[in-house]
Amino acid sequence: NAALSMFLLTLAVISLASVAATSAHESVCKDLIDGPKLEFSENLPPATAVNNGDRLELVCSVLAAPTAAIIWLHDGKEVSVQEGTKEHLLGGGKRLGISMLQSRLVRECATAEDAGTYTCVAISPCGKALINQRSTVAVAAGKDSTCVPTKAPVIALHTESRMELPHNIVQLACRSEHPFVRIHWERVAEDESTQRLDLANSGFMQLPTGDLIVDPLTLTETEGGEIVALTLRCVVIGEHGKAHADSAIIFMDEE
Repeated sequence: NAALSMFLLTLAVISLASVAATSAHESVCKDLIDGPKLEFSENLPPATAVNNGDRLELVCSVLAAPTAAIIWLHDGKEVSVQEGTKEHLLGGGKRLGISMLQSRLVRECATAEDAGTYTCVAISPCGKALINQRSTVAVAAGKDSTCVPTKAPVIALHTESRMELPHNIVQLACRSEHPFVRIHWERVAEDESTQRLDLANSGFMQLPTGDLIVDPLTLTETEGGEIVALTLRCVVIGEHGKAHADSAIIFMDEE
Protein backbone atom coordinates (compact mmCIF):
# COMPACT_ATOMS: atom_id res chain seq x y z
CA ASN A 1 0.00 0.00 0.00
CA ALA A 2 1.67 3.19 -1.21
CA ALA A 3 -0.09 5.43 1.30
CA LEU A 4 0.93 3.23 4.23
CA SER A 5 4.53 3.06 3.00
CA MET A 6 4.69 6.84 2.74
CA PHE A 7 3.22 7.20 6.24
CA LEU A 8 5.81 4.81 7.69
CA LEU A 9 8.56 6.61 5.78
CA THR A 10 7.45 9.94 7.21
CA LEU A 11 7.45 8.61 10.78
CA ALA A 12 10.92 7.09 10.38
CA VAL A 13 12.31 10.25 8.83
CA ILE A 14 10.86 12.55 11.49
CA SER A 15 12.31 10.32 14.22
CA LEU A 16 15.82 10.18 12.78
CA ALA A 17 15.81 13.83 11.72
CA SER A 18 15.09 14.81 15.31
CA VAL A 19 18.08 12.78 16.50
CA ALA A 20 20.33 14.30 13.83
CA ALA A 21 19.28 17.86 14.64
CA THR A 22 19.71 17.35 18.39
CA SER A 23 23.17 15.84 18.09
CA ALA A 24 24.49 18.48 15.70
CA HIS A 25 26.38 21.45 17.08
CA GLU A 26 24.05 24.46 16.79
CA SER A 27 26.57 26.43 14.74
CA VAL A 28 27.71 23.68 12.36
CA CYS A 29 25.38 24.78 9.55
CA LYS A 30 26.21 28.47 9.92
CA ASP A 31 29.93 27.71 9.85
CA LEU A 32 29.79 26.11 6.38
CA ILE A 33 31.56 28.42 3.93
CA ASP A 34 29.44 27.39 0.95
CA GLY A 35 26.33 26.58 2.95
CA PRO A 36 24.56 23.24 3.40
CA LYS A 37 24.40 20.71 0.57
CA LEU A 38 22.37 17.53 0.20
CA GLU A 39 21.94 15.64 -3.05
CA PHE A 40 22.30 12.19 -4.54
CA SER A 41 25.43 11.85 -6.67
CA GLU A 42 24.05 8.73 -8.36
CA ASN A 43 20.52 7.42 -8.77
CA LEU A 44 19.23 4.08 -7.60
CA PRO A 45 17.84 2.06 -10.50
CA PRO A 46 14.05 2.48 -10.43
CA ALA A 47 13.67 -1.28 -10.84
CA THR A 48 16.00 -4.13 -9.88
CA ALA A 49 15.48 -7.80 -10.76
CA VAL A 50 17.36 -10.77 -9.31
CA ASN A 51 16.78 -14.50 -9.34
CA ASN A 52 15.95 -16.49 -6.25
CA GLY A 53 19.24 -17.13 -4.45
CA ASP A 54 21.16 -14.36 -6.22
CA ARG A 55 23.01 -11.56 -4.44
CA LEU A 56 20.99 -8.35 -4.06
CA GLU A 57 23.08 -5.21 -3.64
CA LEU A 58 21.82 -1.63 -3.57
CA VAL A 59 24.18 1.35 -3.36
CA CYS A 60 23.19 4.87 -2.35
CA SER A 61 25.68 7.72 -2.96
CA VAL A 62 25.16 11.09 -1.31
CA LEU A 63 26.96 14.44 -1.61
CA ALA A 64 26.45 16.38 1.61
CA ALA A 65 27.70 19.25 3.74
CA PRO A 66 27.72 18.58 6.61
CA THR A 67 27.76 14.78 6.53
CA ALA A 68 24.29 13.28 6.29
CA ALA A 69 22.66 10.41 8.14
CA ILE A 70 21.43 7.61 5.87
CA ILE A 71 18.67 5.12 6.48
CA TRP A 72 17.27 2.30 4.36
CA LEU A 73 13.63 1.26 4.37
CA HIS A 74 12.12 -1.93 2.95
CA ASP A 75 8.42 -1.48 2.21
CA GLY A 76 8.41 1.40 4.68
CA LYS A 77 10.14 -0.51 7.48
CA GLU A 78 13.56 0.59 8.72
CA VAL A 79 16.26 -2.00 7.96
CA SER A 80 19.48 0.04 8.33
CA VAL A 81 20.45 3.27 10.10
CA GLN A 82 23.79 5.06 9.77
CA GLU A 83 24.24 8.34 11.63
CA GLY A 84 26.37 11.12 10.21
CA THR A 85 29.86 11.89 11.51
CA LYS A 86 30.29 14.29 14.43
CA GLU A 87 33.68 15.84 13.65
CA HIS A 88 32.29 19.35 14.23
CA LEU A 89 32.11 18.51 17.94
CA LEU A 90 35.92 18.34 17.98
CA GLY A 91 36.38 21.96 16.92
CA GLY A 92 34.34 24.92 15.73
CA GLY A 93 35.00 27.62 13.16
CA LYS A 94 34.59 27.92 9.42
CA ARG A 95 34.64 24.70 7.43
CA LEU A 96 33.89 23.26 4.01
CA GLY A 97 32.38 20.09 5.45
CA ILE A 98 31.83 18.50 2.03
CA SER A 99 31.70 14.72 1.84
CA MET A 100 30.74 12.02 -0.62
CA LEU A 101 29.15 9.10 1.22
CA GLN A 102 28.35 5.62 -0.03
CA SER A 103 25.84 3.40 1.75
CA ARG A 104 25.46 -0.25 0.75
CA LEU A 105 22.63 -2.68 1.47
CA VAL A 106 23.28 -6.35 0.69
CA ARG A 107 21.20 -9.52 0.78
CA GLU A 108 23.51 -12.42 -0.10
CA CYS A 109 20.87 -15.00 -1.02
CA ALA A 110 17.76 -13.14 -2.10
CA THR A 111 14.37 -14.74 -1.48
CA ALA A 112 10.79 -13.71 -2.16
CA GLU A 113 10.79 -11.98 1.23
CA ASP A 114 13.43 -9.57 -0.07
CA ALA A 115 11.22 -8.33 -2.91
CA GLY A 116 9.54 -4.96 -2.52
CA THR A 117 10.36 -1.27 -2.50
CA TYR A 118 13.66 -0.11 -1.00
CA THR A 119 14.08 3.54 -0.08
CA CYS A 120 17.35 5.32 0.66
CA VAL A 121 16.81 8.40 2.82
CA ALA A 122 19.54 10.98 3.43
CA ILE A 123 19.00 13.46 6.26
CA SER A 124 20.93 16.66 6.93
CA PRO A 125 21.18 18.15 10.43
CA CYS A 126 20.60 21.55 8.81
CA GLY A 127 16.92 22.38 9.02
CA LYS A 128 15.99 18.68 9.06
CA ALA A 129 16.37 18.63 5.27
CA LEU A 130 15.96 15.23 3.66
CA ILE A 131 15.94 13.56 0.27
CA ASN A 132 14.96 10.04 -0.73
CA GLN A 133 15.02 7.73 -3.73
CA ARG A 134 13.55 4.29 -4.34
CA SER A 135 14.16 1.05 -6.16
CA THR A 136 11.54 -1.66 -6.61
CA VAL A 137 13.11 -5.10 -6.34
CA ALA A 138 11.64 -8.20 -7.99
CA VAL A 139 12.91 -11.66 -7.04
CA ALA A 140 12.12 -14.16 -9.79
CA ALA A 141 10.79 -17.51 -8.62
CA GLY A 142 12.73 -20.60 -9.60
CA LYS A 143 14.17 -23.81 -8.30
CA ASP A 144 14.98 -24.02 -4.62
CA SER A 145 18.18 -22.08 -4.16
CA THR A 146 21.37 -23.81 -3.12
CA CYS A 147 22.88 -20.46 -2.19
CA VAL A 148 24.77 -20.49 1.10
CA PRO A 149 25.56 -17.07 2.60
CA THR A 150 29.31 -16.51 2.82
CA LYS A 151 28.77 -14.10 5.72
CA ALA A 152 31.67 -12.06 4.36
CA PRO A 153 31.73 -8.57 5.90
CA VAL A 154 30.10 -5.70 4.03
CA ILE A 155 31.03 -2.05 4.48
CA ALA A 156 27.61 -0.52 5.07
CA LEU A 157 28.79 3.11 5.03
CA HIS A 158 32.02 4.78 4.07
CA THR A 159 33.28 8.22 3.09
CA GLU A 160 34.41 8.12 -0.54
CA SER A 161 35.86 11.62 -0.52
CA ARG A 162 36.11 14.59 1.82
CA MET A 163 37.01 18.25 1.16
CA GLU A 164 38.02 20.45 4.07
CA LEU A 165 40.10 23.45 5.13
CA PRO A 166 43.69 22.43 5.98
CA HIS A 167 43.39 23.20 9.71
CA ASN A 168 40.14 21.32 10.39
CA ILE A 169 39.79 17.84 11.85
CA VAL A 170 38.15 15.32 9.54
CA GLN A 171 36.16 12.18 10.38
CA LEU A 172 36.02 9.41 7.78
CA ALA A 173 33.19 6.91 8.08
CA CYS A 174 33.76 3.16 7.81
CA ARG A 175 31.08 0.95 9.29
CA SER A 176 30.01 -2.64 9.00
CA GLU A 177 26.79 -4.12 10.33
CA HIS A 178 28.40 -7.55 10.66
CA PRO A 179 29.16 -8.56 14.24
CA PHE A 180 32.62 -9.55 15.42
CA VAL A 181 34.59 -7.81 12.68
CA ARG A 182 37.94 -6.09 13.08
CA ILE A 183 38.57 -2.77 11.37
CA HIS A 184 41.87 -1.08 10.66
CA TRP A 185 43.07 1.69 8.36
CA GLU A 186 45.93 1.85 5.89
CA ARG A 187 47.58 4.72 4.06
CA VAL A 188 47.65 4.41 0.27
CA ALA A 189 50.79 5.73 -1.44
CA GLU A 190 50.97 7.22 -4.95
CA ASP A 191 52.21 3.86 -6.27
CA GLU A 192 49.11 2.28 -4.63
CA SER A 193 51.15 0.40 -2.04
CA THR A 194 49.64 0.46 1.43
CA GLN A 195 50.94 0.70 4.97
CA ARG A 196 48.88 0.11 8.10
CA LEU A 197 48.46 3.25 10.19
CA ASP A 198 50.36 3.53 13.44
CA LEU A 199 47.80 5.33 15.58
CA ALA A 200 50.23 6.34 18.33
CA ASN A 201 51.04 10.07 18.14
CA SER A 202 50.32 10.05 14.43
CA GLY A 203 47.48 12.49 13.83
CA PHE A 204 45.04 9.59 13.43
CA MET A 205 42.57 8.17 15.93
CA GLN A 206 40.15 5.29 15.33
CA LEU A 207 36.71 5.33 16.93
CA PRO A 208 34.85 2.22 18.21
CA THR A 209 32.51 2.45 15.18
CA GLY A 210 35.49 2.02 12.85
CA ASP A 211 35.50 5.68 11.80
CA LEU A 212 38.86 7.45 11.57
CA ILE A 213 39.66 10.91 12.95
CA VAL A 214 42.33 12.79 10.99
CA ASP A 215 44.06 15.86 12.45
CA PRO A 216 45.91 17.64 9.61
CA LEU A 217 47.81 19.92 11.98
CA THR A 218 49.38 16.96 13.76
CA LEU A 219 50.17 15.36 10.40
CA THR A 220 51.92 18.55 9.28
CA GLU A 221 54.03 18.53 12.43
CA THR A 222 54.97 14.84 12.25
CA GLU A 223 55.66 14.76 8.50
CA GLY A 224 57.41 18.11 8.22
CA GLY A 225 55.20 19.66 5.58
CA GLU A 226 51.67 20.66 4.66
CA ILE A 227 49.37 17.80 3.70
CA VAL A 228 47.37 18.68 0.58
CA ALA A 229 45.71 15.32 -0.11
CA LEU A 230 45.87 11.74 1.07
CA THR A 231 44.11 8.46 0.46
CA LEU A 232 43.26 6.12 3.31
CA ARG A 233 41.91 2.58 3.11
CA CYS A 234 39.47 1.05 5.57
CA VAL A 235 39.87 -2.71 5.91
CA VAL A 236 37.14 -4.80 7.54
CA ILE A 237 38.09 -8.36 8.48
CA GLY A 238 35.67 -11.04 9.60
CA GLU A 239 35.74 -14.78 10.13
CA HIS A 240 34.52 -15.37 6.59
CA GLY A 241 36.53 -12.84 4.60
CA LYS A 242 37.34 -9.18 4.34
CA ALA A 243 36.33 -6.02 2.51
CA HIS A 244 37.98 -2.68 1.94
CA ALA A 245 37.09 0.81 0.73
CA ASP A 246 39.22 3.87 -0.02
CA SER A 247 38.63 7.42 1.22
CA ALA A 248 40.27 10.47 -0.34
CA ILE A 249 40.81 13.68 1.63
CA ILE A 250 41.54 16.97 -0.14
CA PHE A 251 42.54 19.94 1.99
CA MET A 252 41.69 23.24 0.29
CA ASP A 253 42.45 26.80 1.32
CA GLU A 254 39.54 29.21 1.69
CA GLU A 255 39.24 31.34 -1.44
